[in-house]
Amino acid sequence: ALRSGLGRLRATLEARTTTVSAAVLQSALDGAFAPVLADIATHADGEPRQVSGAIERLSVIGATSGLDMLAGLGLAIRIGGALYQ
Repeated sequence: ALRSGLGRLRATLEARTTTVSAAVLQSALDGAFAPVLADIATHADGEPRQVSGAIERLSVIGATSGLDMLAGLGLAIRIGGALYQ
């Protein structure tokens, strides 16, 4: 079910967002994303200084793109946690 849902999402990305955002999301679906997001996810459970530094690095990407990615990561973690409880 998850795989088919991701396939449907992949097929509709370009109609649902900008070309650049669609490319970033396609890459994420393929397992490739900004290393700074991995830093945040990796250290989220107890290394506040490293997370804080990563958030600062992320916040300077685009006008709002970096923080938009952070919001998306937070949402994905929340949804993922709910699915696997």
